[in-house]
Formats: sequence, structure tokens, C-alpha cells
Amino acid sequence: MPDNLGSSSTLIGRVWSKVHQEGLGAILRRRLRWYWSMICINNRSVGRMVEILGNRVRIEGLVFSVNSPSIETPHKSTLFFGLHELDERKLLGQYLPRDLPIVEFGGGLGVISCLANRRISRPDRHVVVEANPRLVPLIEQNRSRNGCRFTVINKALAYDSSMIEFSIKSDFVSSGVGMATDEMVSVATTTMKETADAAGFDQFSLICDIEGAEAALVDREIDSLRERVPFILIEVHPGVIGSDAVTEMICELESTGFVVLDQCGDNFVLTRA
Repeated sequence: MPDNLGSSSTLIGRVWSKVHQEGLGAILRRRLRWYWSMICINNRSVGRMVEILGNRVRIEGLVFSVNSPSIETPHKSTLFFGLHELDERKLLGQYLPRDLPIVEFGGGLGVISCLANRRISRPDRHVVVEANPRLVPLIEQNRSRNGCRFTVINKALAYDSSMIEFSIKSDFVSSGVGMATDEMVSVATTTMKETADAAGFDQFSLICDIEGAEAALVDREIDSLRERVPFILIEVHPGVIGSDAVTEMICELESTGFVVLDQCGDNFVLTRA
């Protein structure tokens, strides 16, 4: 009995010390944020509700279909609560130039594509390159649903080969090039320069979220970036390519004349000096 009392006293002492140091309000707010994240992020019950109610979500005033086998049920809760690409959306709204065409790599569901398309003065001058063939019909559906005018191209960013093997996983955010899965598909390749040339873009904004392949783009097309891209919105993936590779990539861009204007999470905005 005395040992139990001693343990209880120690626990109470630690709790009281924490409350004294941080304040009860701060502790409660942190706990509430944790509970809220458990509800919002990858919640299967909420995702199932989305499916029952028509497989649609609303983000920043636009409506997006999430009716695809490439979107797992739990992930639909993240979309439902508007948490999809939150950092990228914030930077997009603040900095995207209105007077430049867009070359975008990694269309995903078309959320960023549609939000970017409605911000530029010539929405027909916007090309979205998406490697996952399963997602292309969904992007096109969301483009039509929201009255957008970008062009969708089913190709992968890659170099030295006209075709590449693309791995498809159960959730679209995990699919990509350079990984082995049960389902592999052959996808035609393109580069940033080829895409811009085909669209007739001289100067353009680059939006890029391609699960680590951004390092190859910077390495192989640094001259085109310097000459033709005044604005870059890029999501980096240290979990895929390593933090050293990310640092090296940003340093290479800065040494070429780009300036980091802002950063939010793993998303960078760079402009040409």
C-alpha cells in the first residue's frame, strides 16, 4: 500500500509540475489538437461517410470527386476536412503569378490543378502532367466539374528513356517511379522542356509534386529553369531522397539565381532574381 501511495504522489507531482510550467490551457489545447487530428486524418469512418454521401468533397469553394480505387477510404477523411496539400495551397494562393502559363508535374486528384487554373488570367495555358493512368480520368472529371481549362497529359517525368515503369499502389500518394509493387505499368516519359515546348510556353511557372523526382528535374534541367521559369512552387520529399539531397537541390537553384521567397512545411516558393 505505501508503495502505491508513493507512486501516486510522484505521478501527481509530475502532473502538477507540468501544469505549473506550461499552463493548463496550453496542455488542454495540445490534447484537443491531438484528438482533432485523430478525427480528421485517415479516419475510416469519416471516409466511409464521404463514400455514402456521393464520394465528393469541397475544398476552397470547389467540388472534387474522390470516387477512385486509387484513393483509400481513410484518406477521404483528410480530403473531407480540407487538409489535402494544405501547405501547398497556402503558398499557391499567396504567390502564384497570374500572368504566366503553368507547367505542372504531379496532378494527383486535380485539386492544386483546379485551384491554380482559376488564379491565372489565361486558364487555357496550363499543362498538367500526371504519370498515374488511374488518376487521369479523375483529374479530367474534376477539371470539368469546376469549369477549368488545363490540359492533362499522361506521362512521367524521366530522362534517357522514352518509356518507364510506374508503380501503382493502393493509395495514390504512395505511387511513383523507382519502386517495385505488385502492379507496374509502362508510361511514356517527358521532360519539363519538352512539355513547355509542345505547349508553346516560353516563360512559365513550374508547379511540382512528384515524390522525389524533383531532384532529377533540377539536376537535368537547371539551364531551362534559369532561362524560362521565373516562379517555382515545389514540394520536396526528404523521406524519399534524403534531407541532404533536398538541401543540395535548393542550393543548386539558389546558385543559379533563384531566391527562396517562402517555405511552408516541405513546400518551397522560389523566384528568379
